[in-house]
Amino acid sequence: FADELKARESAVDILINNAGIYQCPEWETTDGFEMQFGTNHLGPFLLTLTLLPLLQSAPVARIVNVASGYHEIGKIHFDNINLKNGAYDPEKAYCQSKLAMVLCTREMARRLGTESNVKCYALNPG
Repeated sequence: FADELKARESAVDILINNAGIYQCPEWETTDGFEMQFGTNHLGPFLLTLTLLPLLQSAPVARIVNVASGYHEIGKIHFDNINLKNGAYDPEKAYCQSKLAMVLCTREMARRLGTESNVKCYALNPG
């Protein structure tokens, strides 16, 4: 998708990352990441980084990440990001993935800076 878009367009003015799965059984992506973390955070992050040059080419651009209020009770398990060895809990995994998305959105906004044409937002859909 991203490569096709990059070949076809010279700029993108909005990217809405709304992929998400919730409370699935313990499961891994083909790259070996916990599925909710991979789908809800890593996938949108990779897509955003891939499309960032197109977003920066637009006069004004927005990145909107659909998060969740569950990020407020999430914790990033840096020592066991995939929640292996009996640590997996569907809700814990979901909360971690949405917290990662919110933190990443804040950091991307900080790194792009206030003068950037690209603005970053994370939202709770309700």
